[in-house]
Amino acid sequence: MMKLFEILAIILLSSTFACSQSKKMFDIDESYKGVIVTKDVDIFVDDKKEWFEPTLEEVKKAEQMLANQIEKINKWKLNQVSKQCPVIDKNLNKYIRQYIGYTNTSGEKIILINMLWAKDVDYGGLDTEYILVFDGCSHYWKVKVNLSSGKVYDLEINGSA
Repeated sequence: MMKLFEILAIILLSSTFACSQSKKMFDIDESYKGVIVTKDVDIFVDDKKEWFEPTLEEVKKAEQMLANQIEKINKWKLNQVSKQCPVIDKNLNKYIRQYIGYTNTSGEKIILINMLWAKDVDYGGLDTEYILVFDGCSHYWKVKVNLSSGKVYDLEINGSA
């Protein structure tokens, strides 16, 4: 009987831990959802000095800067002209984000935000793997946010094949 109680306690604690991890990962804010990617993820970034794992406060700051500047940096609406390709600055809440932090060669903190169209996302591995999608037009895009200068830049929107 004691053995059964111990097993049930372990299962209960494990499921509670798993639920708290999911909530932490996906409910960053009511208006947007995303994951902070572990600093072990290695992708090519031309001006990277070292990786860091952004804090929740840094992510919220980056999101505020993005919300304030996205319409201006998206003025050309690249790959967003057809009905199948959404205008990104009008649909920010429909993307799942990956937040990847690095310090650039000038010592400034940068958060690369990788945007993935929410209804197409497989949630497995989002916090440990950089999700790279080719094509898909504005369903997939990324942008950099410089936490030090407040600048949002390097908007890259996928093309469509």
